Amino acid sequence: MDPTLSFNFKMADWKRFREGLKKRMTELREPGELEMLEELEEQVEQLTKMLQKVMEEVVPKVKSSIWRSTPDHPLYREYKALWNKYADAILDAKKTHWQEYLEQALDANLWTAN
Repeated sequence: MDPTLSFNFKMADWKRFREGLKKRMTELREPGELEMLEELEEQVEQLTKMLQKVMEEVVPKVKSSIWRSTPDHPLYREYKALWNKYADAILDAKKTHWQEYLEQALDANLWTAN
């Protein structure tokens, strides 16, 4: 199963992105009052396409994690079950250690148990 590609906005060249937007803004209709809902929808669609084109040109892509793209995968379920078991074991160990520490603490040291 191939991981899907997604935009890596952390690595985007935002200066080039703004420049690309400025160049493509000329493709849009002059701003003005829109008479009908269809005109608004058309403008939104054009703006969306323009943004997508600039993103394709400027923003690098990365492979997304297979776990994020297929959370219903059997291996993912097994991974999550084992991760939860591990996290529970860590919490239990911390709780047990804290209880043992408090039981062994002398009255004088009790005030430092924070």
